[in-house]
Amino acid sequence: MQIPNLNLTVEDVLIWQGADPKKISVRREHLFSIAEKAMEIGMPLIEAALFHRELSVISLTKNEILLEDGWKVEHARLVHIMPKAELIDFVIATIGNKLENLSSELFQIDISLSLALDGLANASVDKLTDSAHKQIEDKSKHNGLQVSIPVGPGSKDWPLEKGQPVLFGVLKPDPEVIQLTDSYLMIPRKSNSFIVGVGIDMPKHGTVCEYCDLRDSCRYKLRKSD
Repeated sequence: MQIPNLNLTVEDVLIWQGADPKKISVRREHLFSIAEKAMEIGMPLIEAALFHRELSVISLTKNEILLEDGWKVEHARLVHIMPKAELIDFVIATIGNKLENLSSELFQIDISLSLALDGLANASVDKLTDSAHKQIEDKSKHNGLQVSIPVGPGSKDWPLEKGQPVLFGVLKPDPEVIQLTDSYLMIPRKSNSFIVGVGIDMPKHGTVCEYCDLRDSCRYKLRKSD
């Protein structure tokens, strides 16, 4: 899987800080300047990495997908999200820890720049995730197949303790690049893990946000609605 050019913009940074660039008044134009500075400082610190593997589906029941090599995914709503999956693609995406570390170091010194760097980091992971999903979609389309929306662990239907060990077990990512803690969180924190169903006539039910437990309170919902 190829590492893409992330093509980040100042607007991306602001959105992933929870702001709407279209609604920022003239009096707050300094926020654009801070976001531009964050991009100048932060872009060289991004160390994007993708880990990917595709497994064949052996059987799919109401609450479980059984895969080759004895792996299985237990998720209460998978039958609705990817009911005709023939393959499951596993992906872990990360941008490394340098940008995250700089944002943390600056928090007590320059909170505005710190938050802008954090917005840049969030936007970077999001773009990297989107690119990984698009690469899977393009390959599947070439083979006459369709893909589901990406689904990651961390919801009541697929909690971290069930999902993350499977993703890390299947992918076996380089521990020098990314690790899973005892509490099932990823280090670096600016990382994402997910699966995608691939098959014939795969329905695309809803959006990623609709399956997120924070969908009603998420301040980044603007990004997904664009």
